[in-house]
Amino acid sequence: MHGMHASRRSTPHLLSLIALLLTVCPPVLSDLANLAGSLADGAGTLPDVVTVAVEPAFITLTEDADDSEGNGILAPPIQSAMFEALIVAPMPDWGIAIAIDGACGPDGTPPSLPYSIVRPGVIDQPLELTSPRVLALGWEEGSEPGTEWVVPVRVLIEPTWQDRPGLYSGALRAIPFYAEDPGLHPGMPLTTWTPLGAEFVCELHCEVRELTLIQTSPGPFSVQTSSGTGRFEIHPDLEIQVASNAAQWSVRLEGSSFASAIHELPANLLHWGRVLPGGGVEEWVALSESSLLLSGSDDRGVFAETFRLALETTMAHPAGDYSAEFHVVGSGGSYTNDDWEYTQGPRAERR
Repeated sequence: MHGMHASRRSTPHLLSLIALLLTVCPPVLSDLANLAGSLADGAGTLPDVVTVAVEPAFITLTEDADDSEGNGILAPPIQSAMFEALIVAPMPDWGIAIAIDGACGPDGTPPSLPYSIVRPGVIDQPLELTSPRVLALGWEEGSEPGTEWVVPVRVLIEPTWQDRPGLYSGALRAIPFYAEDPGLHPGMPLTTWTPLGAEFVCELHCEVRELTLIQTSPGPFSVQTSSGTGRFEIHPDLEIQVASNAAQWSVRLEGSSFASAIHELPANLLHWGRVLPGGGVEEWVALSESSLLLSGSDDRGVFAETFRLALETTMAHPAGDYSAEFHVVGSGGSYTNDDWEYTQGPRAERR
């Protein structure tokens, strides 16, 4: 036996499971009628059929509470749900496999990554359901005729930034089969099998939200200016990573004026420019003219850029010790970011 076993129930509980199956899974009516008749008559033998059901019969995946920001900039949050496979087995050489069919997203195409399953204590690492996988085996569960097994399962999907936000759906199949291969173990792919009863099919779906995530390089940022007119660069450069699955997204720079104890320099003195691979600046842009650093239109994924900021002053601007707050903000669905907010910076010391 391996890991955590499913719980099992005695024969009296079987009739309640049969009643559930009769209401939600008509294709197995004849098999269940025979099984119920055998139990009611106290027959000593059970028909050679395995019955399986899934609760709930409609599975809704939601964002994991401990994965609210996914893998950071790498991926959106994981979606998952728990369900139970309810199994009635009359012999020890049975197996149950799980498969996903018809997975599709809002644009009709499958998600970038397939659905996966975890069986706590038995299949601890997510295994992709690119084909049916063995969930449980009779000889490992130690089942006896008339036993009802309850197997907890977690099904999950890990969206990528390339996946469009919206509704994803599919059909989950629980497949009873004759476990004739002694080399089988839970988690293994199942390519061919002999059926041991009717499959149980239920719907599953999840809603992938539109999301934009921004990360920026840490500060503090500072600048020293001398008297006179000039452009004084702020150090270090501002590095930005943005990840989005939104159809339209943008990243902007917002900020307040530079203030000292007695003077104030307007925020429009701040200029920014995209840093080229060679280290130069593509073009200096006044914040008052444009605050748009990055944007995307039907561009989904992870993007990185480096920007250089500078303060342009003239003889009319008095000397002083100045500070300001600036924020890198985004738009495009639900939005989260690392605030670039420093009460002591960007710091402008003007003498």
